[in-house]
Amino acid sequence: MKDAGAAAVLHPHSGEAVALYVVKRDPALTAQALAAHCAERLAPYKRPARIEFRESLPKSPLGKVLHRELRPGA
Repeated sequence: MKDAGAAAVLHPHSGEAVALYVVKRDPALTAQALAAHCAERLAPYKRPARIEFRESLPKSPLGKVLHRELRPGA
C-alpha cells in the first residue's frame, strides 16, 4: 500500500460504516487480501465495509488526507 485513508459512509443497517480508500504500491494487491488482513487484526465493527482503490487521495497542503473529500458525493 502506498497510501490509505478511511471515511464513514452510509450503511442501510447500522447507519454508518467504514470505507477504506487505498493507493496501490503493488499492482497485485487485491481487496480480498486487504479484507483478510483487516479481519485478522481488527474488531468486526472496525473492519471496512467497502474497499476502493484510487490513483491518488485528496490531501491538504500539509500532506494530510482530507477524509471528508473521500466520501461519495463530496
